[in-house]
Amino acid sequence: MARYLSCSLLILGVVNLAISRNESNILRLSKSPKVMGTVVEVKKNDINNSSDYLEERNVTKRNESLVEFSKNNPELDWKNHVKIAMENEEEHHDLDVDFMNEKLERTANSIQWFSDLYDPLKWTRVPGKLQDECRKDMDCFLKSLKDGKLWAAKMSDASGRYSSQFHFGNDFWLGSSTLCKEINVTNEKNLTGGSKNVPPYSVSFHVARMYLTLPEELELSTRQVFLGLCLPSSCDRPSLMSMLRASADRVEREGNSTYRSVGPKIHILTVKPVPLSDYTVWQDPKFYVLA
Repeated sequence: MARYLSCSLLILGVVNLAISRNESNILRLSKSPKVMGTVVEVKKNDINNSSDYLEERNVTKRNESLVEFSKNNPELDWKNHVKIAMENEEEHHDLDVDFMNEKLERTANSIQWFSDLYDPLKWTRVPGKLQDECRKDMDCFLKSLKDGKLWAAKMSDASGRYSSQFHFGNDFWLGSSTLCKEINVTNEKNLTGGSKNVPPYSVSFHVARMYLTLPEELELSTRQVFLGLCLPSSCDRPSLMSMLRASADRVEREGNSTYRSVGPKIHILTVKPVPLSDYTVWQDPKFYVLA
């Protein structure tokens, strides 16, 4: 009998230990920052956190609350992300939007809005405020694209763009990061040969995350769209954000006052390289939840 009781207590102890470990992975994320003082402190001192965490840090500096991933409230989290995007873009709507072949005209055609959001074939110059090296490489890309250079066509072909079916749920305009990487491989093989079929610089693949709010006659809720970009590696995140912001400004003006409700509103939340250069699995809350 004594042996039976001791075995039972041992089993219960092991089960409780396993449960406590599982709870520590999940419940740790649901605790307030005061309870998670040690974990939060590590994140504050880690300069290699992901871009998402750094963006959330910027919000907390302004003493604004952000619904955490652990709260398991996607609706509130979604609204907070939209709010953050709107506030971060308040100071970046002074960009020149006259960069296309066509004259800027108002249109109620939502398909035209999506197509114009990113289409280098229609550009007469690269939009936005870009860093010098990025501007130089993008000008080279745009000129080579118009001149019919194969490498420029491949870069454009590897990038995402609107094709169809947005109103049926297609929110992923991604292109191909694999094909974009192949351009770099081809470039390395032909570096000494001086082939004209390769870009004169390395290229990188990025994914832009955007929020699209259309007139309520077309769409009742804000949609999240992902756009893949195969562009020069010299273009950093601020340059790409500015380029997309200029394109978004033009689209917003195209659709302004074309519906009884508000016109289209586009928020560029972030642009990230693929694969992430600053991603750390230990800073990813999804890792702890799934573990």
